Amino acid sequence: MRNSLIICILIYFIVGCEEDPVIYTENDYLPIIYCVFCPEDSIIKVRVGRSYQGNKSAYQTAKEPDTAFIFSLNVSLELISKDNKLLLTRQEIPLKLIQDRQNGIFYRNPNYCFISKTYIPLSDEFSGVVGTLRLQLFDPGLNRYSIGESFLLPKPEITGPRNELGKFQASFYSRDPFEVHYKNIGYPFELKVVFYYKEIVVGQSAKIDTISWNILIPFTINEDLTHWNPRIDGLPIWGDDFFLEISRRIQVESMVSRQFVGFDIELYMIDPILRKYEELFESISDIDPGLISNIANGLGIFACIRKDKVEGLKLDPRSLDSLCGGRFTKNLSFKKW
Repeated sequence: MRNSLIICILIYFIVGCEEDPVIYTENDYLPIIYCVFCPEDSIIKVRVGRSYQGNKSAYQTAKEPDTAFIFSLNVSLELISKDNKLLLTRQEIPLKLIQDRQNGIFYRNPNYCFISKTYIPLSDEFSGVVGTLRLQLFDPGLNRYSIGESFLLPKPEITGPRNELGKFQASFYSRDPFEVHYKNIGYPFELKVVFYYKEIVVGQSAKIDTISWNILIPFTINEDLTHWNPRIDGLPIWGDDFFLEISRRIQVESMVSRQFVGFDIELYMIDPILRKYEELFESISDIDPGLISNIANGLGIFACIRKDKVEGLKLDPRSLDSLCGGRFTKNLSFKKW
């Protein structure tokens, strides 16, 4: 998962044969839009490309920003109730172009992305609303709207683990797993772990760094595809898995010592179309899954995600011992002080 984020990607078309083909089209291009909107986030990222168009080879066009991307857009976001009433609107969201993003959903290069720092909260009066989010992008070059819609998902809730005082606690020392509990409200879930640590380099000032990883929560779905049911009410995270992930993401370096700061857990509820995209994208099957798109007058995905977060979890003394001297992380030079 996943920083709460809105991001877009350009799809490549690669054709193999004995001779390299030259692909031409004189038709209007199609906007290619990949966006994820999380109401709990304070930023929006919108990745917009366009299909190949003109009298040049597609291979050449893909390398030219002027023909591969759309740089002038008007963007708006609306919330529409089940009875088709407009509940919330944000028109002409101000956009700033960023380049060469290196992480997040849909970050594959070439990577031009629009970002908005306009805060678009869903206030308490909408907390129980069942409605539709609609993203509209107007391209002045085509004088055309592209529209994506997603359900406004309910916000998930992390319910445990808690100690007798009601506070969240974490331990990876015992043989029992650290188990994240949540309420099941009929959508697929994903969990993200964000691990914070202080890095001390000899002769330099200490700095706080982070690593993170996502865990897909297994689920089943009913026959009419309307209810997604996690197979478990709590997701177990085993100590060995936790420390192994840390060892995979932090590089062993000489003259560097580290100190544990804390870790967060983030529970995401995901639009089913995004979960399907993620699973097909990560698939190693040779079977072509086909195109996944919910954009009118374009291609791509607009999806809503919601999240709940528990911040600043600490390790108990024995778990901290495992971080500093355990078999997976002992070479990372974590100190207890």
